Amino acid sequence: MDEIEKIVSNNLSIYKKFVDEFNFGNKYVKCFFLNAYNHFLAAKILADAGLRCQSYNSLRIGLESEWLGICLVKDVGLSLQWAFGTGDEKTLEKIKELETPQKLRSAISKIISSIISSPRIKENDRKEMYSALSDKSHTKLASCAALTINPKSTDQSEYNVECIPAGGFQGETNISKLLRAVQFVQEFAMAELEDSLGVKLLPDDWKYLRANIFLISDAGYPNANGDFEPIISSKKRPGSDPICAAALAEAIRNGSFKKLVGLVKLRH
Repeated sequence: MDEIEKIVSNNLSIYKKFVDEFNFGNKYVKCFFLNAYNHFLAAKILADAGLRCQSYNSLRIGLESEWLGICLVKDVGLSLQWAFGTGDEKTLEKIKELETPQKLRSAISKIISSIISSPRIKENDRKEMYSALSDKSHTKLASCAALTINPKSTDQSEYNVECIPAGGFQGETNISKLLRAVQFVQEFAMAELEDSLGVKLLPDDWKYLRANIFLISDAGYPNANGDFEPIISSKKRPGSDPICAAALAEAIRNGSFKKLVGLVKLRH
């Protein structure tokens, strides 16, 4: 785990150096990037503590803050109107639009597309990243429970769906897994800075790999082309989380399903 700890900590140092040295035009815009850094820092601290849902929520807010900051760096006049609460009706309407995650992602996509003809991160990639983080941040079985398998068992069907324990996940393997998700989002955020603001933060060979959303969603399947398809979100599709199917299978296997259904019938 020492290696991933070093990578995540180094990414934070790179991000902090960027915030310290970049000319944002005014101190108010800098606040957005400091806020992003603080949320990425919080995400690491929470991941180290095994608090997955809380860590991913911090990553999501950090991305929002960075995206808004980029929009305001590109429009100094708007940034001052944002900070001072001034501007005509048209300006205020634009500010209100940037408070909507979907409109904010669209604005970032337009900014980067005007600079780079074939951007490495597309608008749909931003949507999927945000959706995956949101999905694991909201209160649902997939965000507050986990599939556990006894490492000593030779029968892979011997799994359990367990609540994330008080104090978070424990063990080096679990913490390392959370930190890899933090690294993935950190580097996504740094790539956004590179492509929009012309800074250099990542190695030359860095590429966005969509399959790595699995690090956040913890679920996926091979598609018709044989490529790995990460499951992004179950929003507006209740019951579609794989862990729901796992919980049902577990209940049937251990015989508790009939008892639980019987209790429901008695209460109605």
